[in-house]
Amino acid sequence: MHAHKMEERKLEKQKAHEREEHVVSFIEKVLHQRPQGDFEHWIRDAVILSKLMTAIVFNSVPMEDIKQNWGSDAARDRARGLIREMVRYGVHDTFEPEDLVEMKNIDRVTKCVDELAELADKREQNLASMAS
Repeated sequence: MHAHKMEERKLEKQKAHEREEHVVSFIEKVLHQRPQGDFEHWIRDAVILSKLMTAIVFNSVPMEDIKQNWGSDAARDRARGLIREMVRYGVHDTFEPEDLVEMKNIDRVTKCVDELAELADKREQNLASMAS
């Protein structure tokens, strides 16, 4: 039984790594940026993810909110706005601002961004097929 649990954890870690790679590739495709260090620290302040959302849906997260660095917790406010826009776009399984800003559950954030990527890709394919 113990070996089975270890194998499950190993498989979960592998899936999480593959999901993260998929998300990084999607961000690179859309924004032409890759993390210089850890993925978690790169997305932590919600700036990159807000830029991603804005690239998918023009001005969904206003630039002034993305650039905002004043106030008691600009990153948390940015994360809230990002989550609101992701839900509006159709993402079902969202995260809490703390999951991102405090890095409490980056895997949950990554799953959410992965769902966003899948939705965006489907919409892009639908638009391409309608145009031809």
